Amino acid sequence: MKHSAILSTIIFLSAFLNSAEAQYSKKWSNSLFGEIHYNSIVQNAEVRMSETDQIDFHKLALKSGYKISDSWSLATKVVVEHAFDQQYNGGDLFFSDAYVKFKHSKKLTLSFGLQSVPIEAAKPGSYGTVEISPVEKYLSHAWRELGVKASGDLNKKLSYQFMVGTGLHAAEIGAKSVIYDARNSSLSSSIQNVAFGGKVVVKPNYSWEFGSSYYFSGLSKSNDTDADLTGANYQFGELFTRFAQGNIESRVVGVYSTIANAEKVNNAFHNKVGSAQYGLLLELGYNFSDQFNIKRDDSHLKGFFRTEFYDPYYRMSGFADKKKYEHIDYSIGVVYQPLKSIEFKADYVIMRSGSAVNEHHFDVSIGFHL
Repeated sequence: MKHSAILSTIIFLSAFLNSAEAQYSKKWSNSLFGEIHYNSIVQNAEVRMSETDQIDFHKLALKSGYKISDSWSLATKVVVEHAFDQQYNGGDLFFSDAYVKFKHSKKLTLSFGLQSVPIEAAKPGSYGTVEISPVEKYLSHAWRELGVKASGDLNKKLSYQFMVGTGLHAAEIGAKSVIYDARNSSLSSSIQNVAFGGKVVVKPNYSWEFGSSYYFSGLSKSNDTDADLTGANYQFGELFTRFAQGNIESRVVGVYSTIANAEKVNNAFHNKVGSAQYGLLLELGYNFSDQFNIKRDDSHLKGFFRTEFYDPYYRMSGFADKKKYEHIDYSIGVVYQPLKSIEFKADYVIMRSGSAVNEHHFDVSIGFHL
């Protein structure tokens, strides 16, 4: 898709929504989020590159909602990704959300349509580094599916989500990226395979929350092959916790997933996927605003350190282990928010694999949200 088509679409939608909001200000709600990234590979021992630079309009998201009544509402989100990345041919433009919501009470809300799968996911601005972590990108990053979701707050400390919807596309499951290309975010999910998932979050106090997510998708049906995929499925389990008090904030995410009858999927599509994957993320942040005399109400300066352990080939079925996919990554970053709607990030990432290959990245970004 050409840049002009993407920009024209965004300009048209923005003008329309601003006009609509002005006319129906009590019913319309709009928000805009964007990120521009600069990525540099400083060191790559495997391919011997000294430096590779790339700048990308990483994401532009326009979210809009309309309140029909006290109980019924509509929500949509249009997203443009990688507008300057050549491998995307000028960027991807798609609907990230498009659903109808019915709120029965605080304990029960039903939504119907294209919406996020109920697993824990880092939201833009909630993590310290420029790029989302590999553990969350390839193993637990939320995506969208067509389906029905029930959610609510059972009390002040306990909330839940449960969804039934379209499942993963077995042909698009990859070795390194696992389900990343098999999800609806890449328009590859399948209505043939039904999936369901749920999430429970407990907040004992204002400083701490923890929870668990589970997701199941059948893989046994596919138009891409006549092979027998009976019994093939994908299961995902996750534990997570967040803590924030004073100047300190931290989070931990642990993921374990399995692909039942992975050998059938590999024989049918030559994917060479593992039968089990795992990931563990530990992140610690500190707010330096007081030390630099930065006002807390609309700006801050934070530093982050993150380490990750992950392996998409934790267990194999029918082929040898690949040490290069056993990763231990280290990331250190800084986030500066001069205004409420503007955020700058910079980080340095060291990616170490089991095959002794090290890759170093330096990244910078600017984000905005209105």
